[in-house]
Amino acid sequence: MTKDIRVASYYAWARLHRDGESGLADGLELLAGLMQGFGEQLHPLRERSRRAAFDWLAGQRMLDSLSLYPEAGSTDALRISGALLLMEQAQEGTVPDALCGVLETVC
Repeated sequence: MTKDIRVASYYAWARLHRDGESGLADGLELLAGLMQGFGEQLHPLRERSRRAAFDWLAGQRMLDSLSLYPEAGSTDALRISGALLLMEQAQEGTVPDALCGVLETVC
């Protein structure tokens, strides 16, 4: 198992392409679980690199991919919002606001 935010972010993006919103929810739930389970032990260890990984997840590539799925079902939207909330709690509010903007895109 990896403890790298970047790998988990790429996984979430790949799952979105493979399985739509349900895949994104799976990927974000995995990332949230890693963040809760490993916290500061996650890679990258440097704050700047860690923030860049979150920024990539909330960046234009993800938004372009989400545009292929104009509206998430209520179950997937709840799963995505729950995963984002867990991620924010695990990082004590240090998850960039742009990442939470992903939720607005799919709902």
